[in-house]
Amino acid sequence: MNDRKIALIALLLSSLLFSSLNLFSNSEKKQLKAIKTTENIKVNGILDEKAWGEAHVTDNFVTYSPTIGEPSIKRSEVKILYNNKALYIGAVLYDNNPQEIRKGLCARDEITMNADYFHVSINPHSESQNLFEFIVSSANVQVDRKRINEVTDDFQSDDNSHGGSGSTTSSEGEFDVNWDAVWESEVEITSFGWVVEMKIPYSAIRFASNDEMAWGINFWRVDTENKETSTWNLVDRSVQGVTNQQGELTEIKNIKAPLRLELRPYLSTYAEKYSENSSFDYSYNGGLDLKYGINESFTLDMMLIPDFGQTTSDNLVLNLTAHETKYDEKRQFFTEGTELFNKAGLFYSRRIGDQPGDYDKVRNMLQDGEKIIDNPLETSVINATKISGRTNNNLGLGFFNAVTQNTYATIEDSLGNRRTILTEPLANYNILVVDQTFGRYSYLNIINTNKYIWENGAMSNVTGAAFKFTNKSNAYGVYGNAALSMLPDKTTGEYMNLYMGKISGKFQYNYNLELISDKYDPNDMGYFTLQNELNHNVTIKKQSFQPKGIFLTRSTSAQVSYKSLYKPNTFTEARIFFKTFNILKNNFTVSADFYWKPFGQKDFYEPRITNRFYKRPASYRGGFFVMSDYRKAFTWMARFSYKKEQGPEYYIGITPGLRVNDKLTFNYSADAWKTINDIGYAGSEHGGAMNPDSILFGGRTVSGISQSLTGAYSFNNKSIISLKVRHYWSTVDYNKYFILNQDGTMSDYPEYFGPDLNFNAFNVDLIYNWNFAPGSFLTLMWKNNIFKMAPIFTDEFESFSENFVNVFNLPQTNSFSIKITYYLDYVSMFRKN
Repeated sequence: MNDRKIALIALLLSSLLFSSLNLFSNSEKKQLKAIKTTENIKVNGILDEKAWGEAHVTDNFVTYSPTIGEPSIKRSEVKILYNNKALYIGAVLYDNNPQEIRKGLCARDEITMNADYFHVSINPHSESQNLFEFIVSSANVQVDRKRINEVTDDFQSDDNSHGGSGSTTSSEGEFDVNWDAVWESEVEITSFGWVVEMKIPYSAIRFASNDEMAWGINFWRVDTENKETSTWNLVDRSVQGVTNQQGELTEIKNIKAPLRLELRPYLSTYAEKYSENSSFDYSYNGGLDLKYGINESFTLDMMLIPDFGQTTSDNLVLNLTAHETKYDEKRQFFTEGTELFNKAGLFYSRRIGDQPGDYDKVRNMLQDGEKIIDNPLETSVINATKISGRTNNNLGLGFFNAVTQNTYATIEDSLGNRRTILTEPLANYNILVVDQTFGRYSYLNIINTNKYIWENGAMSNVTGAAFKFTNKSNAYGVYGNAALSMLPDKTTGEYMNLYMGKISGKFQYNYNLELISDKYDPNDMGYFTLQNELNHNVTIKKQSFQPKGIFLTRSTSAQVSYKSLYKPNTFTEARIFFKTFNILKNNFTVSADFYWKPFGQKDFYEPRITNRFYKRPASYRGGFFVMSDYRKAFTWMARFSYKKEQGPEYYIGITPGLRVNDKLTFNYSADAWKTINDIGYAGSEHGGAMNPDSILFGGRTVSGISQSLTGAYSFNNKSIISLKVRHYWSTVDYNKYFILNQDGTMSDYPEYFGPDLNFNAFNVDLIYNWNFAPGSFLTLMWKNNIFKMAPIFTDEFESFSENFVNVFNLPQTNSFSIKITYYLDYVSMFRKN
């Protein structure tokens, strides 16, 4: 019986198993009755209107951490009012020492460790898996986000990751932190604690209009002084998921979803100077982002004439592996509201507007006497559109489209004549997704992605599915994803990743089967680094959330994996992995991990040629991490690891932070690493075309230092200036060369001596951001970028200080920009009508 049949049978049996399990509900939900009012509520943090005195009061918060279900140290009361336009939340958060309440400032949508927080999570579709969350700090800094997924499996090691959406993930789940809503809040510090008053317009959330509704809701309080998080309705951390542990807001009557039409026009100007130019280049841009509620369930987002010039710099690194470096998406349009498109892990939005495919080939196309005048690093995006939403039957639908224009390099000869070279043709990117949820945690997501190149009609296509089926308590489940890729030459490939096991509780376990065919390639719109693999993993995990001894919480995981080729079924590696994560009673965090590959590894990626492999010896790696109590003014984190393969590999990192006061903070981070006698791919013999019989490997010492300094000064809760300075330096010093043999071993090759490498990346991002009106921003930015990877034909490298000084003699780019974005809302503009 082949592996495909085994995988299919496993999927069918596990689905039948979990569908037949006894279903049972969680503990009884708390309820709060909403009171409708016609009184004009002024959001000022005082709660002095008559309607607040008539509202129902709820309290009795219980702990989420460090204990579970115990009465909260500090009392909290919450009231809810609503009218035809908005929901109003009033929270009275008692504190015996209000003068000691931490009120640290930070940027909007950020969480500082120097403030208390109150937040409300709302689920207008009671069975939906998405929550709208509105968070207010004791300094009235707003955070809004959507909880888009629940944690399913948090066991992953550094060498085990090969894809994903890049969304922000915490122990509570996965969040879309780039989702922005326009709402009001005010905070008042009183003699008995602090008061939060919030107004959440109905335009900020999606709901179906019914005569009477009950919404899922919960309230959270973060008490930084006692490092306690408490909730109104119990949220048990040993039970996976948060949406299934919501309370209920009842008797919301006779309200209608408003017309949702938002416009965000922008104007921007840039002054940019390149080292080879004696003067600045100036440019001006204008465009519009539009958000339109097609109906109560679906929203249209459009980006017309986009401008991404103010995205922060990537943290460039020297990559010696066979896989491309994955960088985070920082363009808001591609990060906000894309949860439906990212669920199956097939969408890597950096492909849109990426570096042109033939960017590196231009220099080889030059004729005698020609030089490059312009070779754009990025492909320009003409426009992008997405439509997404969910029906009353919990059917999610999504459509995404983006178009990039032809990109040309400009070449000039000695007579001043110019010609162009097409480096990336006009392309169209499409995604279509259908997502059906069942209950609070089960779903089936089907997606298709395709890229179409207009010049030659080439189209790549990937169809996939993501699924999760659990019992009602979300204790046991089967989940994963599968896909079929088709390239323009009609080559097809298959992928499946299946998990099954116990996913909630103090003791958890799962079995994972991952199948990747030798032709699977989703990378025209996705990011995936593996091919031709069949992987088996068994994971067990034990966790405790009750304080005991020196521990507040404890978590220990172990995993055994076995890997082979998909075709032919050849063993490649076995691995044992162990990890522990603990929070101590002194509020220090301590974790450690260790893996061992006792039989070595047949590495089929490093040779860069199909069917060739490098036989790595047995190896092991161990590391630990320590973080101090983040409530202190001075904090620090330290990381260390040691790996042994051919030679030793050392890594150490430290990150101290200083909170000068409630407005000013600094963080410094330094990482250093060194690998002695590292063995890796070094090219082809004589530098010619790739030849299976002339693959060169090199013995080398790889070392580096990365340093960054970040700081922020908040003038108030709507105005902040931030700075990030980063320098990354890495060197590669070759000392020996080999020819790779057919059996994966190596033979000495003394005839070839290639250059060593000296890699530098330096960048400065200085940003001032002013939220001058609701949803409206003024942003000033200075970016300085230096990048150089130089071949060194000597065995001597500069010292760190000499190298750092020489960095500033390298070519650099300076960019100064101003951007104004103004928020226009139809309901606000035409309120009377």
